Amino acid sequence: MRAGADLAAIRERKPLIHQITNYVVMNETANATLALGALPVMAHAVEEVEEMASVAGALVLNIGTLSEHWIEAMVLAARSANAAGVPVVLDPVGAGATRLRTETAKRILDQAEIAVVRGNAAEVATLAGREAEIRGVESIGAADSGAELARVAASALGCVARSSYHWEFRYSRAPTQALLRLHSPAARASCVWRASCSRTLQMKA
Repeated sequence: MRAGADLAAIRERKPLIHQITNYVVMNETANATLALGALPVMAHAVEEVEEMASVAGALVLNIGTLSEHWIEAMVLAARSANAAGVPVVLDPVGAGATRLRTETAKRILDQAEIAVVRGNAAEVATLAGREAEIRGVESIGAADSGAELARVAASALGCVARSSYHWEFRYSRAPTQALLRLHSPAARASCVWRASCSRTLQMKA
């Protein structure tokens, strides 16, 4: 891993990170983005998201607090990012908990090319068509182990898949198909919802 070199490169380039994220975490994720050396922008109006996404270094979509207008903004931004070659990260918060959240995450995956899906085990399992139990936005359990779930999800979703609990498992898409296991503070961080969303933003800088 080249964490030090990657961090130095981020701080030198100062990429713009366009985030359409939930009300709970906006301030924290903006500050975390700045701490990494990148530049955050929280733009979610449908009138501007396409323009903003097209000039960003990355786009992050977090479905934690949804509305009809935000869903449309996410789809528009993702398509614009795709056209401009900008990578898109999806955090499918609460997928599996309600029909709206599940259908929104699936719609974004169907209508745009997503580089990374980063969620808890139940969210990732739901999108991959595996058995899972989720309560609100918290994962209660999934049928597959972390490593197997990441592998299955990467194959099913056609993107890098990252699922977390005590360990974070990141499985890349074909042809590389590499599995990376990282120690995760998720068991403790689950007590602070915003900590999980801050880890998502670290993936896109």
